[in-house]
Amino acid sequence: MTDPTPPSPDNQSAERQCLERGDLARRKLIEAGLAIFSAMGFDAASTRKLAAEAGVNIAAIPYYFGSKEGLFIGLMREGVEALDAEMTEVLAAVRTPGERVRAFCRFHMEVQRRFADLRGVGEAVISGPPDAA
Repeated sequence: MTDPTPPSPDNQSAERQCLERGDLARRKLIEAGLAIFSAMGFDAASTRKLAAEAGVNIAAIPYYFGSKEGLFIGLMREGVEALDAEMTEVLAAVRTPGERVRAFCRFHMEVQRRFADLRGVGEAVISGPPDAA
């Protein structure tokens, strides 16, 4: 059996562009989900509205996330994972328990400020859209 021919530079470039478009579509859906879920809550947010807001084909939602629920969990998970990595770095930079506690509190307050829109998603899902309360 012979080894397959390695991909040509043109094929590699096309594959890279395809991956970049996929990453872009996924990113657009995450951003659209953040905006739509914050404004409408989970139940009122339709997959059509999410796809339209992201400027992608509606089939991108099941392709990248499996479902609307998968998109919601994906955007929340992405935020939590980014925060976890950042918090690990912050805490690794200090030595004493007191410094760690203060660093954690500063980090927590900064997160509340920076991610108010993510908090809005959770509030909208729990209580419904702002005008439904």
